[in-house]
Amino acid sequence: MDNNIPVSTMFLQRIADIEQLHNVMDESGINQVFIKPKFYSGAAGVVAYRRNIVRNKRQLFTSACIEKEHIINTKKLKKFENNEEIDEILENILKLDCVVEVWMPKANYKGMLYDLRVVWQFGRVEFMVARTSKGPITNLHLNNGAVKWEDIGLQEEDIMKINALCESAMKCFPGLNMAGIDIAFTKNMKTAYIIEINGQGDLIYQDIYNENIIYTNQVKEMKRWLLT
Repeated sequence: MDNNIPVSTMFLQRIADIEQLHNVMDESGINQVFIKPKFYSGAAGVVAYRRNIVRNKRQLFTSACIEKEHIINTKKLKKFENNEEIDEILENILKLDCVVEVWMPKANYKGMLYDLRVVWQFGRVEFMVARTSKGPITNLHLNNGAVKWEDIGLQEEDIMKINALCESAMKCFPGLNMAGIDIAFTKNMKTAYIIEINGQGDLIYQDIYNENIIYTNQVKEMKRWLLT
């Protein structure tokens, strides 16, 4: 954000309860947000939450549920529309120290929403896979559909945008050699933006059980370091 790189808009203050969440949403005129615990992975605790003030309706999507006052990751995306269930989940998730960001509509592929997991290594895009889902949370840990990026109709200019975006983002972290960068396109495909950057992004079965480019090139690079 500080370097004017396109990213999903994040609320800078820490939001710790539902009342504060709704106050921030009211002030910004936003009615749908993503809530992500800072220190979890694999979509654990990630929540997509939206409300319709006029109709007094709310929806929440998550793989989390509450059992015996504990947060459980079911690894299956579920939609909640009961206010009591929504409040219980939100109150428990917001206690975990979360990032709250604007929920932006993603591009569409054959009726599925999608974003891209891009593995950046050693100054280049090493591997890329599209993550498709019927719901708003696309993590492959939730058994969402992994699709080859070539199959979703990306144009050369789209690939150029992705490369430039990743290169600009990685310059913000001098000395960082690899990352898993999640990128989405707006519905009209005009803008690519970063959803998040992961410290690791290489556990991608579509590569591991094929050419295994990611790990092979990591080993090659480490050998080169040892020999220089």
